Amino acid sequence: MVISRAVVQIATGIGLSISFWAVVVLLREQIGVAVWQNDLFLTIGYGLVVFSAVIANVEGARRWQSLAAWFAVGTSFVVAAAGVAGQPLPAGVLLALSVHLLAVLVFRGVARGTLGSWRNAVAALTFAWVLWAALSAVWIQTTAPAYAEGFVLLTLWLLGTFTFLSAVAGFLLARSAREACGALRAGRIAILLVGAGFILTGSIIYMLWAEGDDRPALAAVPERADVFIAPAGAAGNSEANAAKAAQFRREDVIAMLQSKPRPSLSQLGNLALLSGDRRWAAAYREGLLGEVASDALTGPANSVKFGQYNAMLRGLFFLEISRVWPELFSAEEQERIAAWFSRIMQRAFTVEWVDLLYAIPFRDLPEGPYLNQEVGAGSLSVLRRIVNTEELRSRATSFLDRKGVGWRGNFRNGDDSLQYQDVWISNAYALWRYADGSRPDMAPGAQLSVDWLKEQLLRAPVPLNYGLVGPFRPLDSLSIAAFALRDKEARWLLDQHLTALREGGESLPGDLAWLWLWDDSIPAVAPSLTSKALNGITGYSFRPGSLAPDKLVFRDENDPELFALFGLRNRGWHRYPATGSLIALFYGDFPAVTERIVRLSHKWLPAGRAKHRDKKVDRMSLNGPMVARTGLDAWIGGVSGVYSRWSQATPAFAPLDLFVAADDLQVARMDLGDWSGIAASRTVVVGDDGWLVVWDQLDGSAGLARAANWNLVGYTPTDLPGMFVKQPGSGGRVTFLHDGEARVKSAPIRYPHPPAWPAAAPDRHVLVQSRASLRTAAVFQLDEQAIPATGRIGDAGAELSFGEDEVLVLGTGGEAQTADVVSDAAVIHRRRTPDGIRYRLFDLTYVDVDKTAGCISALRTLTAEETAWRADAEDTPSAFHGRLDVAAASAVDFTVVPCAAQVSKE
Repeated sequence: MVISRAVVQIATGIGLSISFWAVVVLLREQIGVAVWQNDLFLTIGYGLVVFSAVIANVEGARRWQSLAAWFAVGTSFVVAAAGVAGQPLPAGVLLALSVHLLAVLVFRGVARGTLGSWRNAVAALTFAWVLWAALSAVWIQTTAPAYAEGFVLLTLWLLGTFTFLSAVAGFLLARSAREACGALRAGRIAILLVGAGFILTGSIIYMLWAEGDDRPALAAVPERADVFIAPAGAAGNSEANAAKAAQFRREDVIAMLQSKPRPSLSQLGNLALLSGDRRWAAAYREGLLGEVASDALTGPANSVKFGQYNAMLRGLFFLEISRVWPELFSAEEQERIAAWFSRIMQRAFTVEWVDLLYAIPFRDLPEGPYLNQEVGAGSLSVLRRIVNTEELRSRATSFLDRKGVGWRGNFRNGDDSLQYQDVWISNAYALWRYADGSRPDMAPGAQLSVDWLKEQLLRAPVPLNYGLVGPFRPLDSLSIAAFALRDKEARWLLDQHLTALREGGESLPGDLAWLWLWDDSIPAVAPSLTSKALNGITGYSFRPGSLAPDKLVFRDENDPELFALFGLRNRGWHRYPATGSLIALFYGDFPAVTERIVRLSHKWLPAGRAKHRDKKVDRMSLNGPMVARTGLDAWIGGVSGVYSRWSQATPAFAPLDLFVAADDLQVARMDLGDWSGIAASRTVVVGDDGWLVVWDQLDGSAGLARAANWNLVGYTPTDLPGMFVKQPGSGGRVTFLHDGEARVKSAPIRYPHPPAWPAAAPDRHVLVQSRASLRTAAVFQLDEQAIPATGRIGDAGAELSFGEDEVLVLGTGGEAQTADVVSDAAVIHRRRTPDGIRYRLFDLTYVDVDKTAGCISALRTLTAEETAWRADAEDTPSAFHGRLDVAAASAVDFTVVPCAAQVSKE
């Protein structure tokens, strides 16, 4: 029966539009929240354009007018979608034409017979998609390192394959049912599958090529001075805090564990070892034998290999409980348990499909043990002491000798999250304790790994995290540090976190491994944590690469503590695009700025990739400078509707080219480099009286949108433009200043999914945006007693006033002036003191003091090569006025006082 062509045309257009809409929704849910208008316009436009191709196929050249009309209407919708996404009109037109012209031309060729046959048509489309994929690979590799996993290319493959199959379906459906069925011969279907498979194979090859890191391997555990960089000029903290007895004792831990109505196996193991009570050991024995009877942990891993960590937990508690109560398990039970652990280890050495996927970016032949966070190494180090076959023990030993790194040659997990660092430290300790025999020479990275974690923790017991969903308390790492490494500061931090859990009515996590190490004799010492830049490894934890910028931490020494944590990288397997972003800003335990992270699981994805985390986090959910998507990135985004209009391809690293402290003032500048033709930098200035200023400067690429993005916690707008205040009684305000080309958008945050950290979830979104060079300052005053900041931004930079006695000037690379001082400094701070007017200038080559203002006194200088301030040289007058020239990138600190005797400096 011949189907009516009109019915086929209508059904095909509607069907293709609905199908494309479904793909857009799936992709949007996968990697971010898209603008719904963009989806709508793209759906309609794509459907209309493909519908026009069906008309061309059915009617041929005789209906070219109809074809042109349909194509024009469809293109207009795609242009509208590009406009919603923030692309200029020419880019929208090119987007529409480039995406759809190929399909229409192929249909026209088929209708006229110029392509000769179906096979030629399929070959032409396949070749076009392969070429597109190859060009995409080149572009992504050279300009968008954040996409090293190849996810954009896979998205492109999905869209390309969908369009290709839609074209085939449109051609077939436009014929009679009999002709359509006859056209679906095995050979043609094979061509379709081979073509799609070829593109997918190319994507995998690209992932293998792009994920590699050319940085040299880490030769050995680095020196502390190479990992922790204090600001130049910072005074060393020579006063050690006094030790004191901790509030939390062994009996308190036992009480918290006993309060659980149904303790987990790990909690039962901790209870037995902490209390010495055989009852809990018997309960552990019963639970473990239940898992042996059900043959738990021996099935396929599917997409989640982390289960090997759970096997390590079972093994270590079985070892330690058997050591304390040797008679607890009968000989027959021990045989059954050993056989069960042997099956678990055999499964760990079984290569599954997910190992093949990991092998591609890891560039490592799959063996089975999980490499991320060295979970496999930790598991094998424990299980090899239990299994009952020599062959498995030998395989485990061989793997640990070849691939186990841990504290032997590393200090930091390559995955970007505090929680992953905690898991890696747990595995590194297991490797050290059960495989290396606790030899000190096999653990050079132990203390360094714990300190790397501590430097990013607040003094207040805030469950901070980043990169992963939800807050986190590193209880296992702190337990290892406090009781295995006898770290008194870690003991103090552990005490704070456990006390906060108890006072908040929360229970201990069910998978803690190392609480049983508890030792009440370890005193607690409040940590001496100061502002630092942190370097971290590149590569992976099992194959660490050389050091690179990782995090920047600002603190003051007040109580409550001002704490600001910035990201300096976008690298690794588990990563999120946080280069240059403010991860968290706290005042004591009160959040001011956090990330907009939600609890969302994409059910259609494999479990190992289903959580909305890492690279799936949209840049709009973070707090940093942003640049609009360009080139192929914008093209793919316009077609798919995924992410926002802002680029996810953040620079790989943001090294610091300025990090200086001058007593109660700290200054840092991170250089994001060339980002899609825009030179982006972020300067941070922190004062000890509870304020922090972030100065963003994005120059270049006229017409390309750029912005500074903020997610605020608990702020409401005021009548003053750009100012927001905290809820009454909580104190604090933030003021956004910008140049004349920019504008500020502010709106409450609506969560389509539950926030991952409800207690610190941001509730207001602020965007400072421009299409020209953007210069904007965010002034956070967290002390409610602070005088509201005012200011302006002009061609020479920003001038901020904190009342009448304090001024901060942020330059743009030219000459800046405040009061009676002129300089090329990037940052000038002026404050009235009882001794005179104190000036602190950073990154300068000269300063000129007006002769009528007074004389320079108490001069200190700091050059780029020095780490300590240098006072007046003996041959320099103690007071003078006029011009002072210094070495490039220097800092100076001086006070202007009345001239007792006019002294000029040549």
